[in-house]
Amino acid sequence: MRPPTVSRVSTVVDVHLSDRSYPIYIGPGILDEPELLQRHVIGKRVLVVTNTTVAPLYLEKDTLMKVFDKAIESRLDRRCTFVALGGGVIGDMCGYAAASFLRGVNFIQIPTTLMAQVDSSVGGKTGLNHPLGKNLIGAFYQPQCVLIDTETLNTLPDRELASGVAEVVKLGLAIETGTGYGEWLHEEAVAAGTAMAADMSYRLGWIDESMQKRTLDILEQAKLPVAPPKGMTVEKFKNIMALDKKVADGLLRLVLLKGPLGGCVFTGEYDRKALDETLRAFCDN
Repeated sequence: MRPPTVSRVSTVVDVHLSDRSYPIYIGPGILDEPELLQRHVIGKRVLVVTNTTVAPLYLEKDTLMKVFDKAIESRLDRRCTFVALGGGVIGDMCGYAAASFLRGVNFIQIPTTLMAQVDSSVGGKTGLNHPLGKNLIGAFYQPQCVLIDTETLNTLPDRELASGVAEVVKLGLAIETGTGYGEWLHEEAVAAGTAMAADMSYRLGWIDESMQKRTLDILEQAKLPVAPPKGMTVEKFKNIMALDKKVADGLLRLVLLKGPLGGCVFTGEYDRKALDETLRAFCDN
């Protein structure tokens, strides 16, 4: 008689959302434990959504890019399961497809980047970007479970891994749209925005100089940018921010540092002069 297999799951985080609650499994090598997936698959058919970067590492089949075409061609029904295997873009796309296909089918997240593991795979935010703005098209749709295999991080390039650190320390301003999606990693844009938020918070008198310096030091130690890319002008920045989803009643709300270490506020009540000074200090004239 074979001894029972010891699970590599080191942590299980339960997300409590009434009838949409789900577990997050975390551990090294847990993709080798198919029973974790099987217990959350409804029905007998599964559609895996991934890309050409991830698929050769974890799948033997061809990459599935046209999600709806494949689902319809395969005659999948409401008891099928969509599985997102990849980073944040794959997870967002697959989740949005799962929310839309037949008005909602089963959905499982297997994030393979640090950014996706600490942020985008959790919380149910799904969607697609548009050239005129980020996160404007999407839906909130919770997965059945999230499988975080920490060994997948061993396959990431240094730049990709470092950029994930920015999501852990992020505070934020918008940069991605101005450079074009794909020119900068999302987390690199977040890092530069964090540096700008720290600068603006200091100009407002909400943090002291040591706090501003500490923020920059953390980002630089992670080998992340602390300024926007060349070509970002004050005018371009303001035009982009006007389309940001955080604008309410024409007022741009920002996440800024305030008070002791770890303190922050999400507010539209700040001196516009400080914002203008920060933009002029960081952007091309």
